[in-house]
Amino acid sequence: MAVPAKSPDQRPFERVLQLLDRTVVRRPTTGEDWEDIFRLRYNAYRTRDYIESNESRLDSDHFDFADNTFVFGIFVDDELSMSIRIHHLDREHPDGPSRESYPNHLDSRLLLGQSFIDCSRFAIDPDLDPSVDRAALRFMPPRLSAMAALFFEADYILHLVRPRHKAFYQRYFHAETFATGGECGTVTFPVDLTATRIGANDQRMLDRLPFLHSLESERAMLFDEETARRCCFCARPTAQLVLKRMNDNDDGIARLDKADAASGAAA
Repeated sequence: MAVPAKSPDQRPFERVLQLLDRTVVRRPTTGEDWEDIFRLRYNAYRTRDYIESNESRLDSDHFDFADNTFVFGIFVDDELSMSIRIHHLDREHPDGPSRESYPNHLDSRLLLGQSFIDCSRFAIDPDLDPSVDRAALRFMPPRLSAMAALFFEADYILHLVRPRHKAFYQRYFHAETFATGGECGTVTFPVDLTATRIGANDQRMLDRLPFLHSLESERAMLFDEETARRCCFCARPTAQLVLKRMNDNDDGIARLDKADAASGAAA
């Protein structure tokens, strides 16, 4: 007997999927965009005493404008609600916060040709509108990291996290501990390095975490410079499109992946 498809309100992580429908992801392109993100970081980190105060009331460092760095603002209902920074580390471009904190644990892997997605500077607006589901919003950075890992065909996604936050990444993303007790830039707390191996875990994660799904077109809008420029460095999440095609059990995903960016993911 065929198992009936789940109705939309029965799908796992429905709250995250609903939030995606209100979300746009943008890369900063103007001085004002960058200041908004740096100010959001500062306010988020100062609220929790994660960084020392400064006169500019902005938080930035030397990684923000590196060639292998992608900074994103996540807008919910057209309001900047979160920012995240993603780095693609490989032998030619090895620099990133995780390597700076744990060079001895990553340099040998980089020399062997492994590559990594390194996620840093995750910050949520401390004055977030109450209508925004904060718990669901926390899954947006892992989604972007997963898309980056697919786009760059990375071996691992790195998570440089406070020790008490490791359980989140172990539970949802099968993260293993690489190293413990390190420091990260100007933050005032120790960080551990955990990693999710891509390939061994990606299908299991997609099965359990449906919001991780994305179309190739969305990934290109975020991480391919030429495509991103044509789309004004802005994309809408495509997880719902993928899930609908899967539920319809047809070959629409391949067709959508080849479609013009404006056919679904473009803002």
